[in-house]
Amino acid sequence: MSLLESLRIATHALRGIRLRSALTVLGIAVGVAAQASAVQFSPDQQNGATPEERSRIGENHAMNSE
Repeated sequence: MSLLESLRIATHALRGIRLRSALTVLGIAVGVAAQASAVQFSPDQQNGATPEERSRIGENHAMNSE
């Protein structure tokens, strides 16, 4: 195998890795955006929690501070 062929194979491999990395970053960004929009547009987020609802958060946990 000549040096030129080795360089060509290495360059091709690096391009493949770069594409895979870019697609991974894109997938993570899309996933985070989807989760953020799901939380943002949920009915509970739009209506807000009343003070009574906020005080009841965590009441059904096994360890209660009372």
